[in-house]
Amino acid sequence: MALCPAADSEPARRRSGDRKGQSARRAARLAALRDSYRRGEYVAGSHHLEDQCAGCGSTFPRWRGHPMSYCSRRCAGMDLTDAERKAALTAARETERNRRSRAKGDRPPVACQECGCAFIQERGGQMLCSDQCRTLRARRRSREKAQLGDARDRSPRACKCCGLVFAPKYGDRRRAFCSASCLRKQERRDARAAGKRDAGKNHRKRARAAGVPYEPVNRLKVFDRDGWKCQICGEKTPRRLLGTIDDRAPELDHRIPLSQGGPHTYENTQCACRACNISKGATRAAGQMNLFPRAA
Repeated sequence: MALCPAADSEPARRRSGDRKGQSARRAARLAALRDSYRRGEYVAGSHHLEDQCAGCGSTFPRWRGHPMSYCSRRCAGMDLTDAERKAALTAARETERNRRSRAKGDRPPVACQECGCAFIQERGGQMLCSDQCRTLRARRRSREKAQLGDARDRSPRACKCCGLVFAPKYGDRRRAFCSASCLRKQERRDARAAGKRDAGKNHRKRARAAGVPYEPVNRLKVFDRDGWKCQICGEKTPRRLLGTIDDRAPELDHRIPLSQGGPHTYENTQCACRACNISKGATRAAGQMNLFPRAA
């Protein structure tokens, strides 16, 4: 890109050189003024003023309109060693801490807007006592903002488990149950009902596939009929083990397996422990003849 001819002209270069020369001459005059001030030969004029150094507190000359706060680079901290700079920073922090402590002692306690606890303000306008309260407040405000934009249906409804009327709260994924206990209770009910339905369907499918007679059989009635005792080994099968993988857990067994032509009826079913039912398999008949009357 070509430069502007006026910017590369001789007068422009002359003005740029003049500005650089003026800066250098001004810096030289300022250095000479400081030297004369240190030697005691300083005479105040209209173009410079006396000011107090913010570092050492002594007076020094500065040019009118020049923003100077220190009399030298050392007072400004520019020529300090690392150890001296660290010590100066520590002293400044301690001074600020003492100043805040004195100011804090004069302030009355106020109540935190989040937790309500009384605390002393470390700075003016502080309304929260700790970082934890600030985090809780930010989360609450974010939640309230999200609730304003929530368009889901949260009208009152009846719980599917206990029938209690409730309104779903924001952030709660349960839409049909009033509590987590009702949700778990309904899940257990559904699981038991599904297990009973699946068990009946499984036996019906197996009987249909084997081409043998089928009638609905309630396994609890069979277990009560057999006295909750294995009809193969005679071991007791407690009801508390029903549905577990314990060797003594009661299970519904066919005396003559369905694959061997045995029907799915009360006369051909019996109570067996889990160990005997597994070891028997579906290839042989085992168990005692039913000498009890058929359950209704």
